[in-house]
Formats: sequence, C-alpha cells, structure tokens
Amino acid sequence: MIITLAAGIALAAVAASLAVAALHQRRRLRLLTAPAGLHEVLRDIHASWIVDHALRTLVEACRLEPRRVPGIVMVVLHETRLAVHLSAPETRPPKPWHTSSDGLVWTADIVALQAAPLTPTTLNPYTGLVTLGASGTGRVFIDLGQAHGLVSIDGDPNSRRLIAARWIAETATRPWSTGAAYLVGLDANAQPLEMPDSAVDHLTDSVASGAPGLAFVERLPNDAATARLVRALEDRGCRWPVVVASAVPDARWRFTAHANGWVSSDFLPDARWDPAGSVLPVVAESPAPAGATP
Repeated sequence: MIITLAAGIALAAVAASLAVAALHQRRRLRLLTAPAGLHEVLRDIHASWIVDHALRTLVEACRLEPRRVPGIVMVVLHETRLAVHLSAPETRPPKPWHTSSDGLVWTADIVALQAAPLTPTTLNPYTGLVTLGASGTGRVFIDLGQAHGLVSIDGDPNSRRLIAARWIAETATRPWSTGAAYLVGLDANAQPLEMPDSAVDHLTDSVASGAPGLAFVERLPNDAATARLVRALEDRGCRWPVVVASAVPDARWRFTAHANGWVSSDFLPDARWDPAGSVLPVVAESPAPAGATP
C-alpha cells in the first residue's frame, strides 16, 4: 500500500496537497493525483521496463545457481547491454552475466536477458531505483535504498525541486515500486509541507519496521527526532531512503542540481536532465557544469 502522509496535518489538507496519492491493490498501482513531472517520467517508461525485467532475471538466476542476490548502487542501460554496479564485490555472477576483474560491475547483453528464465512471481527487490539521468555511457539509474542514510539534493532551487518531483513520480509509476510505502512531505508543485517532530517520529517507525519504502521531504528539523531517524537509516537492514530536497552537510549521499540540467555528486557519474522535460539522449562529449567532476 502506498501512503503519502504529513502527520499532524488534517486529512483533508493532505488529500488536497500531497504529490502522490496512490493505492496498491492486487499488485497494481492506481494514481489518484498526477505528480509534478509525471508526463516527462512516462516518456522514459520503456527503459524502466527493460531494467526491471533484467533485474528480476538477475534475482531469479541468483536463486537458481544459487548465489546471494547482490546489493546494487547503480544501473547503466547502454544501447545493447546492461551494467550493474554492486555495493560489494562478487566475482561469480550467474549466467548470462559477466564480471569486471574487481567483481564490482556485472554486465549482460539485453538480448540474453530477455531470453533468460523468469518466473512471473519473481519481484525486483531494488525498490529505491530512480533515474539519475543520461551520462556519457548510458541511461543511469541509482538505488537510493543503498545510501543507508539521508540523501540530499542541493544547488539550484528550481532544479532540485524538479528532480525531487520526478523521483516522486517515478516511485509512483515504476514496476519495481509495487508493495513499497511512501511518505511525501512535498505538495503537487514540490513545495514543502510542514514536517513536525510527530511526522519525523512516524517516519522513523516506518523506517525501523523492516518493510521497503521511500520518503521525500524539503527539510528536516535539526533536533533529537531527526537524530533518531538517521540512526534508523544507518541500520544495514534498512530498506528506506529519505531524500531531502535541500542541503544536508552530513547526508550520506549528496547531489547537486545545476540550472543547466546537470546533476553531480562526488561518487557517481554526472548525468544530465533536460530542464524542460525528459532525460536527454546520451551525448559523450556533453560539457559538464562548472565545478562538477566528469
């Protein structure tokens, strides 16, 4: 069941304001209110279905061989192949995957993945996947659930809220999001709703439950309630990322949104969104934003 809450705000106000209000029934997702950025996200849905199918076949292959299902930080969709960047090295991938020498990157041809065995009930466990953008190597997806701490987006105010709005739209529409819970502290225009301590405490309880989910907020109070939330996120069994659409100096993952459509960080490749719409096609020679690391 997907829930969007701003605890402490009257139910009527929540219904009118939240960006995502969706119900999960019989493994289907039904949108009640279209989030900001939804139309742009839907343009890129084909790539997401390719990635979802590939990751589900990966899970099935690991179980058949058997292998431990790896944690995945980043997925890069190339024209004819898929690369997954693991959170820990593993040099024995299942077929049809191939590994890099350090075991941190597995690759497979998309055609081989389409032909791989797949049970319809096999789920994609990477519920925190969102699109970072297009880099010089392909379409980049990241699993926010691997952060195990706060995720922050700073930089240009309009751009960071646009990124948050698109990520919210993705979590409400992507095939791997089924069965996860969501808390959105932003309204339909990605503007902040109040996040009192009671709302942060509710979020901490959800994070500590062990069930998957995602949360998006504009800011968090600098107090004991937020400290408890951070401790819950740092648990290695935590399956919730919490995205803050503003600067958080001690966030585990930090992204900077640039006004020209680029998104940069200190640990992932820079990627570019078209400020007016969907993800740009890959351009290997695209100039990086001033001050960003290619």
